Amino acid sequence: MEHTEIKNKLQKNSLDSLNVLKQNFAGLRTRASSELIAPITVVAYGQKMPINQLASITTPDAKTINIQVYDRNHTKEITKQISIVLDLNPKQTEQYIIVNLPQLTEERRTQYVKRAKQYSEEMKIAIRAHRRTAMNDINKFKDKISQDDLKKHQKIIEEQTTLRIVEIDNLLKSKSKEIMLV
Repeated sequence: MEHTEIKNKLQKNSLDSLNVLKQNFAGLRTRASSELIAPITVVAYGQKMPINQLASITTPDAKTINIQVYDRNHTKEITKQISIVLDLNPKQTEQYIIVNLPQLTEERRTQYVKRAKQYSEEMKIAIRAHRRTAMNDINKFKDKISQDDLKKHQKIIEEQTTLRIVEIDNLLKSKSKEIMLV
């Protein structure tokens, strides 16, 4: 593996970790969103499938999610999974599964902020692990490149890591503000 490939791999892994964090943050429900339903899977046609492949999901307002199931045979299972995963009680009508999001209490908001901090910390750990791997990989070139080049590549790896951690902190600050907004 070449030293430029190491930096590219670090960047890709770091961006993947940021995307996972964004998905985790989307699951912290403060307002109705199709992203809230996206990670939920249901066994259909002999395999696990995400709900958005089995239904049309709309959000008519900030507190309601409407799910129109394509094949009504899956309605019961989708409703059950939403109840389990989101800890909500969806209502079934003839055409829709309606999920009403309750007003968040101060205590619940605080719990969500704690969970967001936990997600952020996990991603920082992942970013640092990617840095450690990149540093180990770049150190394998000690004998093949000059000390100055080695230091330069190590500095670039550190800068990328610092940049991603700052991004994580900014995402956390933004999400915390959103959660606490009444």
